[in-house]
Amino acid sequence: MHLVLLPLFALIMLLAPFGAAAQTLSDILANRADELAAGKTATIKEIAAEVAATRTPQTRAVLEAWIEGRLHYRRTDNLIIFAKKTDDGYRISDPISGEDLGSLGRKETKKVKNSTPIKAILRPGLAALDLSSTDPLRRLSAAQQLAKKPTEASRALLQQALESETVPENRRAMETATLIATFAVADETTVLDELAIMGDRLEPAVRGAVQRLSNDRNQTDAVRTAADARLASIETIVALNNFGNNILFGLSQASVLLLSAIGLAITFGVMRVINMAHGEFIMIGAYTTFVVQSSLPMAPGIGLLVSIPLAFAVAFVAGVILERLVIQFLYGRPLETLLATFGVSLVLQQSFRIIFTPQNRPIVTPDWLAGNLSVNPILGITTPRLFVFAIALAVFFGLLAFLQRSRFGLEMRAVTQNRAIAKTMGINSSRIDYLTFGLGSGIAGLAGAVLSQILKTNPDMGTDLIIPSFMVIVVGGVGSLWGALVGAGLVGMATKLVEPLFPNNTLLATAIILVAVIGFIQFRPRGLFAQKGRSAEL
Repeated sequence: MHLVLLPLFALIMLLAPFGAAAQTLSDILANRADELAAGKTATIKEIAAEVAATRTPQTRAVLEAWIEGRLHYRRTDNLIIFAKKTDDGYRISDPISGEDLGSLGRKETKKVKNSTPIKAILRPGLAALDLSSTDPLRRLSAAQQLAKKPTEASRALLQQALESETVPENRRAMETATLIATFAVADETTVLDELAIMGDRLEPAVRGAVQRLSNDRNQTDAVRTAADARLASIETIVALNNFGNNILFGLSQASVLLLSAIGLAITFGVMRVINMAHGEFIMIGAYTTFVVQSSLPMAPGIGLLVSIPLAFAVAFVAGVILERLVIQFLYGRPLETLLATFGVSLVLQQSFRIIFTPQNRPIVTPDWLAGNLSVNPILGITTPRLFVFAIALAVFFGLLAFLQRSRFGLEMRAVTQNRAIAKTMGINSSRIDYLTFGLGSGIAGLAGAVLSQILKTNPDMGTDLIIPSFMVIVVGGVGSLWGALVGAGLVGMATKLVEPLFPNNTLLATAIILVAVIGFIQFRPRGLFAQKGRSAEL
């Protein structure tokens, strides 16, 4: 807003709520129509401030039409009108009564000037109207809009609105906008008092306002010194919260790695099969979710819940088929299983490229997952990542209970410890092999369905997960579920704590983690939770 007009606009805006505006909206549009038609920016700014200050039912419609370019004047008599474009011209109506005034040709009417400087007056005026709206979202949007163009008038309106606001989020937004306006237009004493009592506000807009005070050479030394002190205190809290965010992201990354690696822990630990196609089973689960959401007539949330067990079933069957056709002939030859499953992974990738194309497939996030949990404006985590974290823990403890308390789990552990003795006890090791491989593959498919909420679903998604998954297994200990949990936590946290040190080079951060894992293996070649039996002997 032009500095010359600030006092005038402030006076009008302050007096309008108390009925002291000199003219009604109808009077302004009628008496100053010629000036609107003349198109002088300074004059139109003055008229825009007067219109924005009125409080009639039609004020909103006029402001919106003016901003959108639908406020016109008729060339013959400069009558201010609403103009709706038609095929051969405009359909016009009266802005106050809404009466239909007929049609005009395209050259018989012209838009009232609404350049950017004029809109800079109209938009805050529209926002000021919304501060008294019964809709909480309108009041929130109004507070955020007024924060962008702080004036003495907007500060007074925000303070007045704060007295009756009951919605916590709206109150916070109004307090923020009031602070910004105070720092922009208030006197030195008021600014110093506000800096002293505001506390360590972490909203980026408030931090930016304090930063501007600190950098403003027109401010007094006292204000700049107080702003520097407040800014230093805020930045300390920001640094602590950023570290907290890294911890949360590390836990989130750990849950992703746990979901992707837990199936691998079963197949690698029991069967000593280096399954390089494990990432593709995760991909199968993600694409199952895509097919369910795009093919079945159901809500996205229901589709996600249906796709999770279905993805497990599809990947389980695919794993059993792979074990029966390929893996069972390669037991005891881990390097050959690596080559064979690597070939299978390439076949699966190319097959999905042909069927689904190489492009990312859209997975719809349900409404109950669309959001975030925020402690403050800096520290928080998205709801989908919380969902992945919860599912990862549920799968871990569910699988742990199943393997410890079921007959299948007992037989699987027997085969793990000593295959020959297990056979003499009547255990069908061949059946255990394909069911175990199917179980590990099914969990990978389940992981893919869940991870589709936070990862891109494409034919290459498994490639990005297979190496970290093996790192988790090696660190935690081959064949140990607890090892997978601890390994995922260590690798995930290390990844997210190292990445901020190299913000422009994530590959370097990954390389550092890989070197650290290699160094760890030199001291603990069997991992943190070394297994006894066959997995330890081979």
